[in-house]
Amino acid sequence: QTILIGAIHQLLRKLEANCRGSSKETVANVLAHLETTDADFNSYSFVKILRSRIDVAIGEVVDSKLESMVLKGDGHDVVPKLMDDVLSSQKYLELYDSILTDLKAAVDSILNQEVDTIFTRTPTHSASMQYKKNNHRLPYTVSSTSSSGTHFLNLDDSLASGFSSHFNQTGLLFLTPDQLEAILRGMEHTDSIETKMESLKQLLHFPPGDALSKDCWPRLKRVLLSTLADTRLDLSVLALKFLAKMLSEATSQNAKEGFTILIDHLVDYYKSCDTFPVAMVTGIDLQDEECAAILKRFRLVREFSTVIPNYWLRCSSSLMELMISRVMFLLSEPSSASPSTTPVVTPLHFFALLDPTAVWFRKWMHGHYSRSEVLLYLKNHPKVLEECVRSVVTFDDFIKSCASQQPRRKGNSGSHYSEEEITFTLFVHSLSMIERVLLHRDGWKVFPVSVEGLNDAVKPSDLLVHLIHLVFTSHFQLSSQALRSLAHPHRLIFNLFGELALSSAACKSIICQETVIEALIHPLKAYLSQNVPTWKTDANKLVFVADILALIASQENGRHFLLYGNDGRIGNINHAAGAHTIAQFTVCALQDSLTPSMPKGITEAFLFVCRQLYNTCEGLFTLKEYTLHKYIASAWNKKSTKRINEESLLDNMLNFAATPRGVLLLHQTGGLLDCVDYMLLRYKMKLQVSKCQKFGYGCMVTQIASTAVGMKALLDSGFVAMFLDNIWSVLEEGDDERLLMASHGPLDPTDRVVHKALINLLNVLSSFPAVAELVSTCAEEGGSDCRVLQQLLDLLLWNRKEDTRELIHPDYTHLCGLRVLNILVASLDTFLLLETQYNLTGILLDLQEDNRINSRDFIIDAHSVLQNRILVSVYCPGGPNERNLPIINNIDQHSLYLFSKYPPPKTYWRGKAISSGAREAAQLKQFIGKHLPESPKDCESWLQNCKSIFIAALKAKQSISTSLMYSVIVKSTKGAARVRSALPQLVVQKVKGEVQPVDELGARLTLRYARQFKLLDTATNSLEEEELAALQLIVRHMVKEQQHKGRKLALGYLAESYPGFDWVVATLYVMSGGKDKKNSLLEYLCLFSSLLQSCYIWPQRMYKSVHLPPSVAASGVPVLVYGTAHNVELLLEAEVPLVYSAFKMSGYTPGQIVQHWLTQSFWNFLDWEQITLYLTLCILLGPDYQVYICMAIFTHLEKNILKHVQEQNLLAFLKEEPIHGFCIQDYLSFMNDLKNKYQSVILEDMKNFSML
Repeated sequence: QTILIGAIHQLLRKLEANCRGSSKETVANVLAHLETTDADFNSYSFVKILRSRIDVAIGEVVDSKLESMVLKGDGHDVVPKLMDDVLSSQKYLELYDSILTDLKAAVDSILNQEVDTIFTRTPTHSASMQYKKNNHRLPYTVSSTSSSGTHFLNLDDSLASGFSSHFNQTGLLFLTPDQLEAILRGMEHTDSIETKMESLKQLLHFPPGDALSKDCWPRLKRVLLSTLADTRLDLSVLALKFLAKMLSEATSQNAKEGFTILIDHLVDYYKSCDTFPVAMVTGIDLQDEECAAILKRFRLVREFSTVIPNYWLRCSSSLMELMISRVMFLLSEPSSASPSTTPVVTPLHFFALLDPTAVWFRKWMHGHYSRSEVLLYLKNHPKVLEECVRSVVTFDDFIKSCASQQPRRKGNSGSHYSEEEITFTLFVHSLSMIERVLLHRDGWKVFPVSVEGLNDAVKPSDLLVHLIHLVFTSHFQLSSQALRSLAHPHRLIFNLFGELALSSAACKSIICQETVIEALIHPLKAYLSQNVPTWKTDANKLVFVADILALIASQENGRHFLLYGNDGRIGNINHAAGAHTIAQFTVCALQDSLTPSMPKGITEAFLFVCRQLYNTCEGLFTLKEYTLHKYIASAWNKKSTKRINEESLLDNMLNFAATPRGVLLLHQTGGLLDCVDYMLLRYKMKLQVSKCQKFGYGCMVTQIASTAVGMKALLDSGFVAMFLDNIWSVLEEGDDERLLMASHGPLDPTDRVVHKALINLLNVLSSFPAVAELVSTCAEEGGSDCRVLQQLLDLLLWNRKEDTRELIHPDYTHLCGLRVLNILVASLDTFLLLETQYNLTGILLDLQEDNRINSRDFIIDAHSVLQNRILVSVYCPGGPNERNLPIINNIDQHSLYLFSKYPPPKTYWRGKAISSGAREAAQLKQFIGKHLPESPKDCESWLQNCKSIFIAALKAKQSISTSLMYSVIVKSTKGAARVRSALPQLVVQKVKGEVQPVDELGARLTLRYARQFKLLDTATNSLEEEELAALQLIVRHMVKEQQHKGRKLALGYLAESYPGFDWVVATLYVMSGGKDKKNSLLEYLCLFSSLLQSCYIWPQRMYKSVHLPPSVAASGVPVLVYGTAHNVELLLEAEVPLVYSAFKMSGYTPGQIVQHWLTQSFWNFLDWEQITLYLTLCILLGPDYQVYICMAIFTHLEKNILKHVQEQNLLAFLKEEPIHGFCIQDYLSFMNDLKNKYQSVILEDMKNFSML
């Protein structure tokens, strides 16, 4: 006991220092948070004594209970169950009683014998008076109540202990059974009100836990119930205070008992009243004492219901289930729909008044732990949900009845709630509860709900349809301040739709129903049919519809349903689907042909809905017949339209650039440059694309930059200059300490500032048309574009040492330039352009020579390693199994072979000759050797047999030589040309002129590769190089005959002949056998040029072609982009959505890498066998296989793409790395499935390449 008294002394001294001169509230707060605020809490002797006794007394109980639970495999709710078992064990009860006895003895000893020691010295009367004169209060006064055997530690009012403040008492007392018995007798006294009052006041001095632990608790519980129901409010208020103390206690048992008493009282209150005093017609008058009293009881229930979810996990599951079931039971009694009685204010009404937005229910539904119990209860006992649905469904009738009756008493000064206010708050509360239920799958199982007065059960879709009708048919008059303080009903309904639409599962299962969408678009159909609805004077309600439709369209499931209806397949044009009605309405609104005319906001709102659809490939495909881009451009060109402002029109036009084909459509509007200027403004402000798209303009910039016309707009607007300025700023004006940090390279994620700037630039420059336009435009015009090019060259090329001396961080800037250059030259056409214009390899070799130490050794650093990588990659073409590219990161100096002169060491070639046809497909060879039929019908049959035999050989993994593959190509082309031709054939022309440097260098590169892998039989000489270069020149003149002439084009990319090297011609040349095959190859190319396949497989064929509309030819957008790349993105979103989303997040686009792959016929990305197989499949099976092969590659790379998106280096991975492990034969079944699903759409679209 002496040790315990000393420990209490220590604790009191600490509390005295912290609490002197403070209010009761402050003291209570200090005590409640002592463990978290006092760093010495765990060092107090009193705390150590309590912990040691707890460990000794119940440690074994805890261990044994935990062990038994583990053995039983009961891993759910271990902590709550363990707590319940321990707190109900005999050893815990004995510990509780022993600690309580010892504490009482210690306090008695302190009060009777050691008062002076504790409080230093009790002030004398004179000292006390002096203290008060100085406006000070005595710190403590001590009294002893020995007559009753109970001892109090009385505190001054401003220094109340945590117990007294927390429980509204003036002292701390320890309750004995005798005292509780005396209090109970006083409370049970039926004659004397004063005795009952005194007993209740005494009870309030005790911690509720003491009373709960006594045997007479059941008696006290009954007495509290009867006291709460007492008509004398002064008694019931005291009982309510005691229950409030119980609910505020930390123990779950106290909260359980107190909550049960309160709920039982309210349930009994409703059941016992024959004529309930609070009728709906009279409303709730807070000045009425009984109304105020019942409202306080409900407020206590509501507040506890709001707080308790924060502690669900600390409670046992049984306690949570009890609380949920008791509250739900209370809210279900009585029903306000009962026709036999006068409508009364139900518990649900009180909850609605106290919490209109159902915050308590939102918290209950937040976590799965409690949500599952709530939904299970509602499924088994749906009365509460039925009442909520009834209040929503009948709200319209109530509004109409209120409008037809005399005005009733309105609220005044917040002291009275009228029937209108009560009903409206219940409507708001019910909407909030229904919203929470519908957001979860298990909540859908609660429906359909039967509502009294309705013939059919209400399904979620029925409820949404009713809410839509409510918006258009009801006129809300929010007359009182209480109603105006809440959101407007339209806004509440919109919030519900918004929450459901943003949940993918809820949008698909609840909103995407024909009845719901039909209800939303019905007003639009009424306008389109000139059947003006009765609500025409309030047409702004259409904005509500547009906002909901925009949210639906922002979700994949919602967009599909709007586009296709229930038949959700790409290409199925269902004009009954909602998207068609929306598009028609928007077109009419833009033309101002609706009656009455649409206000400005409505046209903008529905145009935004259309934009959510056409900024995807499938939406653009479905809505193409409405030519929205033309109508938007027409409205924008008028400049004076009152229906929509110019900025909004630009914003909506700009969103066409979200897809490859959309870029071309945007160019055709004539507003591309204005849109890019507008995008630059928003880009600088770091604004997101729209309110429904939480990302920036990265993908849109990349999509635009994949075309020459887009690059021209980016140059003219200053986009590219801004990116270059940003790079130079972070490189030369950045923090020295950051730039000196160790990193693997400038695209290492550790250097985020430089990384972001470089990625922005690479997204713009990664396509060959963009680089070609930049170089050609700057070479012709000069001016600001020349400054851009010079900045880029200064970053990429380092051949002038005087420039190096002017830089602040030359080494780091050089390293960044090399990293950008390494990605740019992944495009072979870009490399050929830079090499022929600026002698790229010569500069790099000179730099390597500067790193030479002696005849064999080089300085190995980040610069020399990157330079070596670039030099090898541009000299040694090849697929993943044909060359060994130097590794940039994790360098092993013993495996790194640097050089300063070409050729590079042979170690960078794999050196293995490609198979020449061992174990060749005999059946295929025999079939190809037969004579080709002459008649178109027989040729068509021959082609079908050829396809079957070829696919069978591939599936059987039979070897097909290059020569046999070429024979298949030639014969199938002849057969297809006899069946049908899509274009006029090219004609070989006599050529005069010099071979272009690009063709010479490309021919050299091609034949170096062919000879390395023994694809050509001839010895190394320059004759074949000259022949291939001459062949390229002839082909250029052949194609030129079918190009637009005599028209000055604004793009430098279109000024001369095709600016790149023809990799298809080069590949076919090698496949044909090389030397002396030029004439036969030219003959084949003329024949091939008449097929549809040539438009897509052969990029040069459609360059400025007369077979394209003039506007398309003038744009320089290749058919490969708005045809193949667009369709790849269309299927990618449908079939491999994770990859599509990954590209969206990265800011790079699938279309741009597809353009890169196909322009150079997969050179440097696939091995020779796969390249030839790609050409053969596309020519034999059709151009749509170009799309399927790209889809197969994306499927193959899915894991790598997702990985590199997270590492934020997707662009570098796709451009620098070959496609490892990909084999077309492995994906034949996958491509056949795509063909069966989509060929009718994809092939038909590819045939219509000129109809834009």
